[in-house]
Amino acid sequence: MPVGKRAGFALLALVAFVPPSAGGAVGIGRGQFGVGLNTPGIGARYFIVNDLSLEARGQLEKGVTVVGMRACKYITAGAVLPYAGIEGDYVSFKGDLSSGSGFGGEVLLGLEYFVARRFSVQFDFGPAYLALKENKYSLSASGIEFIVNFGVNYYFGR
Repeated sequence: MPVGKRAGFALLALVAFVPPSAGGAVGIGRGQFGVGLNTPGIGARYFIVNDLSLEARGQLEKGVTVVGMRACKYITAGAVLPYAGIEGDYVSFKGDLSSGSGFGGEVLLGLEYFVARRFSVQFDFGPAYLALKENKYSLSASGIEFIVNFGVNYYFGR
């Protein structure tokens, strides 16, 4: 089983067996900063208002690098936080026979679940439009892919 799938199953097991934070989602709010690990990358999140975050993300998988920004609107407060968001990414790839780059955009829905005051796990999914161009042969491809993300976050401050 690939590392990303194992990590995803581990996060789902954690959510299933750990009760929500008794203090609620006190880890987020205007001015809060958080760092996260996602499959397979990292992110840094900042809340510009209580229910709106901006996040810089980077992901690295064998031969593929994705860097981008996402904005998420949180819908409720508490230990379980549903959110909706958009993401824009720059994608580069390098394989044995070809290399290239392109862009992607995603619309996503997700849940962030606080297992402690400052520690959460998250899951989101959604369709993404990808447009890639190969360098050597000037080939291009575009289409819609379905993306699933798992991650853990730690929040600083307050």
